[in-house]
Amino acid sequence: MNEEGGYLGAMTYQCLYNPVMEKIKQQHRDDPRASLALNKLHTALTTCEQASPSFLYDFTKVILDDSELNVNLQESYLRMHDTSPTNDLIVSGYEQNADYKELTKRAIELRRVLSRVPEEMSDRHAFLETIKLIASSIKKLLEAINTVYRIVPVTAQPAVEKRKREFVHYSKRFSNTLKTYFKDQNANQNLNMDDDEDLFASDVEDDKEKTVNPEDKKHALRRDLRTMVYGFGDDKEPYDKTLDVLEAIVLNYIKELCQLAMKVGKPDRMALEDIHYLIRRDQKKFSRVKDLLSMSEELKKARKQFDEVKPIL
Repeated sequence: MNEEGGYLGAMTYQCLYNPVMEKIKQQHRDDPRASLALNKLHTALTTCEQASPSFLYDFTKVILDDSELNVNLQESYLRMHDTSPTNDLIVSGYEQNADYKELTKRAIELRRVLSRVPEEMSDRHAFLETIKLIASSIKKLLEAINTVYRIVPVTAQPAVEKRKREFVHYSKRFSNTLKTYFKDQNANQNLNMDDDEDLFASDVEDDKEKTVNPEDKKHALRRDLRTMVYGFGDDKEPYDKTLDVLEAIVLNYIKELCQLAMKVGKPDRMALEDIHYLIRRDQKKFSRVKDLLSMSEELKKARKQFDEVKPIL
């Protein structure tokens, strides 16, 4: 079983099969034979799933392949979490225990806020706010897990620890995927946050310092210029000479702007305000810088939410 089958397999029954079976149960609640048949089906499905994890996920994929439907299961499952049953998040036998109730509550909150991701990805501001809520929910859920870990029987602690490690693993994957997503989005918008940080002193750069060899520095803007010219209608792989000319123009502009900025404020020093002053009459550039700084601050706040989770891990 691959990793995708692991986490999607764990969602399949609760998102897809359980809601359908519950709906059928309600429709035939006065029919004892139907209820008995549904209970047998439920037992058979859960038994298969326990004996062969991701069985239902693989079964669902086979059905979709045969039907030739193009369905993104990951996105569909996330959307379904908004209304899917949550009985799988209740620890049987401990429904009235305050610590277990808190664990269930936090798990449901995280599930619900994750369901908003597919809908809000197109709205950058709303998506950033959702990311903050997700990070906060992850932190609170980990706190609840740690509390429960201290009160469960010693024999059950290894199982709790295993689930906690899985949760931490997927949380980190989610965080890394977000970083990649925003970098890709920035590239598609002819924007590279790392380059903007060099010029405007923002804080979007990854915490870990990157080692750059001299050859990389020589063509530091090549990747972004290639994306830009493609966005403006050029070939996906433009001529190297075209990129060389554009890079020379951009670097020359940056050099001249920095030299002028060094003369505006304090001698031999450059500040963000100096850049603002120099481009104040160019409304397009001035607005773009303002937007970049605002975006940088929002990303910084969103990343800080995830950083606050680390001490708990």
